[in-house]
Amino acid sequence: MPEFQYVYWDANVFISYLNNDKDRIPVLEANIEAVESSKTDRIVNSVISKVEVAWVAQEKIKPYPDCG
Repeated sequence: MPEFQYVYWDANVFISYLNNDKDRIPVLEANIEAVESSKTDRIVNSVISKVEVAWVAQEKIKPYPDCG
């Protein structure tokens, strides 16, 4: 059985991808393609990162009202 290699991506990596960060997109896409073509590499993250990314995605759709 192959031994998996895990690459941790924090929220900022996913947020850069969602925000279409011109400096990071080529590197991120190359990494995604490498993982997709690998039988042993996996991208992982934490539940906290998932919540952070979901918050940013929601803010893009419907910004939080100004409290001031």
